[in-house]
Amino acid sequence: MASNPSPTPVDLRGLARESRPGRVQELLLALDAGGSAELIDDSDPNPLLLRLQRELPARFAWDAREVGAGVWQARLSRVAPAHGEGRCCGGCGGH
Repeated sequence: MASNPSPTPVDLRGLARESRPGRVQELLLALDAGGSAELIDDSDPNPLLLRLQRELPARFAWDAREVGAGVWQARLSRVAPAHGEGRCCGGCGGH
């Protein structure tokens, strides 16, 4: 039985706000399908995540929540690409 490893924590609080979207996009694209990362931010991450959803549709899922005064966490998970995106999902052997 395979276990799900804990998501990689990524603290965005020390980064300039304008560099956060690029950093999160790089992180997300580096994840394998099924991999996840736990973002820690000092502001509501939903605007950032909505931007990523527009730029990378159907490539990830997220769950954001406030965990304290001014501290937010969001779990990003990379999803497998669908056949319609021109890439094989790996489940059919390429057929």
